[in-house]
Amino acid sequence: MSIVTLNKPFDVMQSLLKQNKIDSGLVIFIDGITRVSENTKIKNCLFIGSPEKLSDISVAMDQAVKALQTKDKFIFFDSINTLSVFNKPGTVAKFVYFLAGKIREWKVRGVIISIKKDADDSLIDELTQFCDSRIDLGGN
Repeated sequence: MSIVTLNKPFDVMQSLLKQNKIDSGLVIFIDGITRVSENTKIKNCLFIGSPEKLSDISVAMDQAVKALQTKDKFIFFDSINTLSVFNKPGTVAKFVYFLAGKIREWKVRGVIISIKKDADDSLIDELTQFCDSRIDLGGN
């Protein structure tokens, strides 16, 4: 599995997995929020540094998918809302269209998260067109 995290740093995500008895060694993280020096190397994490760097995120996702050592691969992308804070809606829509196409090309399964209360409804409606399904978990 690969987790793209734009909201919580790698170390927090790793701790959450550990607390839930999930082996984080089986996960490749793409951390788009932690700013690190160029010399920082962690075996199962690619640091991007900012949700604005969409090209870097897509390259890191490609590397992560290729590095996953399992037949059944999965990408968890958190979140569209954070992309929207750092990028224009049209740019986010193009990126999600690209991402949905890459997920199909890589023949992996994926989940792209958006928090409804923080989302632009017209953007979410547009993005839903690129996805196989939309799941609303309720709430406000």
